Amino acid sequence: MTVPCKVLSGLLTILAGYLSWESIVAILICIILTMWIFSGEHHRLREIEKLLERSVCLQLESLAVLQQIAQRLAPEVKGFRITQLIYEGDSPMPTQAPVIGIVAGATGSFLATPVDANGVALALPAGIIPVWVSSDPVNAPVVASADGLTATITTLATAPAGTTFTLSLSATLADGTVPAGTTPVPFLAAVPDVVASFVITQTA
Repeated sequence: MTVPCKVLSGLLTILAGYLSWESIVAILICIILTMWIFSGEHHRLREIEKLLERSVCLQLESLAVLQQIAQRLAPEVKGFRITQLIYEGDSPMPTQAPVIGIVAGATGSFLATPVDANGVALALPAGIIPVWVSSDPVNAPVVASADGLTATITTLATAPAGTTFTLSLSATLADGTVPAGTTPVPFLAAVPDVVASFVITQTA
């Protein structure tokens, strides 16, 4: 700890005109002690600041490691289970069922459920949108929803009943893996109307 000579000399000259040398010495000692204490406190504060910075860095590193562990332990999407959505009567809510097929000229709706290796349903990571593909885009073009989890197919009336096409979908995950799902979908023959009753009217 040093004090510039010119400043110290000027200070002593001013004080000499008003105070005794004993008082001047006492004041100088107080000034030096104060500066020494302040210097020590500043040094300790700097050490505390360094410790806090190191603590923050360690916490961030620990958080990154924990996130990696959580990602490794979390179940991963390994595939998709495709089911058909069946609308019955006037109900707007469909029920899920195994894929039974689509009548030629009609529309079928399908749902894809992401699953893990054990077939347990999972949620897809945010931003991942599956892509649907029909093996017969002429007779059975597929139209996917915005989130890629449902799709509709309107078949041509001339689609060959009794045959099948393959409906599949896949998604590319952040780690590069590509879970997929596939199912055969039959073209069904139209069911002829069955006469259930007669309406009798009088003509004369």
